[in-house]
Amino acid sequence: LVASAIQPTSPDETLRLAQIAAAAGRTQEALTFLQNADPADAAWAPLRLSLTRLRSALLWQRGDRKGAVATVSALLDLATSPEEARQGFLLLETLLEGERPAGLAERVKTWVDSPTYPGKETARLFQIVLLGETATRETDLSAFAADTTDPALKVEAALRLTDPPALAAGDLASDLRERLDFSNGSRAYLAGAFAEAARHFTTL
Repeated sequence: LVASAIQPTSPDETLRLAQIAAAAGRTQEALTFLQNADPADAAWAPLRLSLTRLRSALLWQRGDRKGAVATVSALLDLATSPEEARQGFLLLETLLEGERPAGLAERVKTWVDSPTYPGKETARLFQIVLLGETATRETDLSAFAADTTDPALKVEAALRLTDPPALAAGDLASDLRERLDFSNGSRAYLAGAFAEAARHFTTL
């Protein structure tokens, strides 16, 4: 399988070929398949998150963290919903590993201050997560969780507290349900409620 010898005819095929190459450890070949993939292209809209995850992971593996962060930032610029923004910020958080590269604060502030950005409130949460002062982080997260009306962001903020409160899963994305079940199960286990803990853990 050689990227130069294969010409995918659709975003789905392009992504699949890149995924196959990546799974086989052929990082450069995978990136070659993705070189013309434009997340701003409407044809890529349904696959934008998958494209970003793969491309940023490949760049990270090559040691190009700056390129990986730029890839995720492009996704965040294009986010059309709070959930797409949340997934993008989770990727960004993983890539940064606690570091604060130059320009990050200004970029996040742009999203927070935008009157039309769909992920505006998500950006406000991750402004605390990525850039907040350690001394006030717990208080700021608690205040955000109490203030927001978005169930996903309420859970996202609460799960980052030192002692997160018990919350109902409700209609949440699968990654949030799993993290919430783990948190609730851990709390029940530490309280000696082993049957309840088991109920949460068996759903993971």
